[in-house]
Amino acid sequence: MRQMNICRVCGHHFNAQKCPYCNNPVGSVFCYKCGSIIREKDNYCPICGDNRSRPFRYYERGAKRNPFGPLGTAPDGVGAIDLGLSFMWASCNIGANRPEESGSLYAWGETEERMTCDWRNYSRCGGSKDTCYDLARDIAGTEFDAARLKWTGKWQIPSCKQIEELSNRCTCDRISFNGIKGVRCFAPNNNSIFLPDGTYWLSEPDHTNCAHFFTIGENGFNILSSKQGSAVVHTFRIGLKHIRPVINRSFFSAIY
Repeated sequence: MRQMNICRVCGHHFNAQKCPYCNNPVGSVFCYKCGSIIREKDNYCPICGDNRSRPFRYYERGAKRNPFGPLGTAPDGVGAIDLGLSFMWASCNIGANRPEESGSLYAWGETEERMTCDWRNYSRCGGSKDTCYDLARDIAGTEFDAARLKWTGKWQIPSCKQIEELSNRCTCDRISFNGIKGVRCFAPNNNSIFLPDGTYWLSEPDHTNCAHFFTIGENGFNILSSKQGSAVVHTFRIGLKHIRPVINRSFFSAIY
């Protein structure tokens, strides 16, 4: 019988060359400094440079398993932009390779991109707007978060609070970037992100069959809402919208 291996990343027992639960190979561990998946035999983390020359069991004492894998495995060319806010913002949308590209469209709480969606085929309901499943008060970082599933790690869909922080603390100007209209958000530290025109999901639901979103358009951020002074509005969950991920500053490392 083949020897059982213990996955040092997720803790499961298996008898293959790759863990069937987290898909990491035998002999892989995660770096306790940056969370990246690396080889157990590495003396230094090739991602952040943390010294791993001491035996693995030394690091294992008192440490918790990283349930998310790497802190951020976004596509090549995607960066985390430090705007001096509580969260860092991705340089482009999910499904895009450049800031001016719109990227993929998603129904709220789904993790596979769509071209069309209605209540009959929306996977987060029982076939009608009155049968929507109660996913969570906030889906950021959950199995219903496309950012977490597509880019893994600690990337997540932004919240109402985070988009309001972006709109309130940055100077957001209407511009055309590489021929695409949108809004450039300039931070006090001189860094910026570009958001192309479109509608974007946020992480909180509203009522039983709606969720919050924000709009980038001719007026910059859409600030019309049932909540006075809010930068977000809500609509039915089956609407198809883009996602611009964020990552928590406290989890971010030197991988970008």
